[in-house]
Amino acid sequence: MQVTYLDAFSAWADFRTLVDTTVQEGGLRNIAEVGAGANPLFSAAFAESIDGSYHLIDSSAEELRKAGPGYIIHVLDIQKDISSLDQQFDLIIAQMTLEHISDPKSFFENVHQLLRPGGKVCLFFASVTSLPMLVNKFLPDSLSRRILLKIQPFRQNEKHGKFTAFYRWCFGPTRNNIRNFENAGFGVDRYTGYFGHSYYERFPLLNLLEKKKTAWLLKHPQPGLCTYGQVVLSKK
Repeated sequence: MQVTYLDAFSAWADFRTLVDTTVQEGGLRNIAEVGAGANPLFSAAFAESIDGSYHLIDSSAEELRKAGPGYIIHVLDIQKDISSLDQQFDLIIAQMTLEHISDPKSFFENVHQLLRPGGKVCLFFASVTSLPMLVNKFLPDSLSRRILLKIQPFRQNEKHGKFTAFYRWCFGPTRNNIRNFENAGFGVDRYTGYFGHSYYERFPLLNLLEKKKTAWLLKHPQPGLCTYGQVVLSKK
């Protein structure tokens, strides 16, 4: 298992690179994105161009409609009965989805079932162990959204909805979280913990302190203080 710690500035771009590399190195053809909703990782043009298939899975038909045409879609809650999806995949992606899973044990049992032997999972999630995520976890959704739009007003134009976050199994590369994935039937290939965030950009002093904290954590990594996590799992 490869464990790495990085500055969160590049986390979103890193995840796209991580998935691209995983697909190319593994020759993975049939891909599913769980919790894809309105903003899937890959475009419809990519979905139509690959020698394989790209499926979007989400419990919300409304969110999937926002993604636009050109995708194979499945309105399905992966935490529940998946018998209607009679298919296996080479790769399952979940970006900013794990935070919203209330029953990760059932979620990963079903993900395991949907993967072919040796299949891969690429995860990107926010960790509960940073202050903005703690606030999001404990405040009512309506209030946390108002606060979010105050500090990041550009998000008013985002086309996806605001969903309840539970942050279960959403940590940096701690021993307990690695054990969670292993107990669910996966090998952990790579685990990247990210420090820092951009939530304080409108508050210069707080932003400076956050940058100093990030710089210290990159020199002295503490897996329990990560802001985001990226993980590659293999089905055992």
